[in-house]
Amino acid sequence: MTITKRELKILKFVYAKKTVSYQKLSKKFHRYPDLHDIVESLVYHQYLIQIGGYRNNLGSPIPIVNDTLFSMAPLGSAETESKQWFNLQFVLLQIIL
Repeated sequence: MTITKRELKILKFVYAKKTVSYQKLSKKFHRYPDLHDIVESLVYHQYLIQIGGYRNNLGSPIPIVNDTLFSMAPLGSAETESKQWFNLQFVLLQIIL
């Protein structure tokens, strides 16, 4: 899956907050009319973890509501960290050099 700028912004927000409810995501990204679909796609492709699981015992998807919590999956963390080139470590290294 290729990560778009919108998806990367969502991943960075969740990365910074550790655990985020869908309500906070919808307030922050209220300009994205397809936010629900983007979040579902990130969960499906294992960039985000839907706390409590995203499928029930019968295999059907659990609906995303305002109280649904999300956190970073290892794949999402790796993708976010690979796109961050300007961080504290970079600044300190440049000052030292």
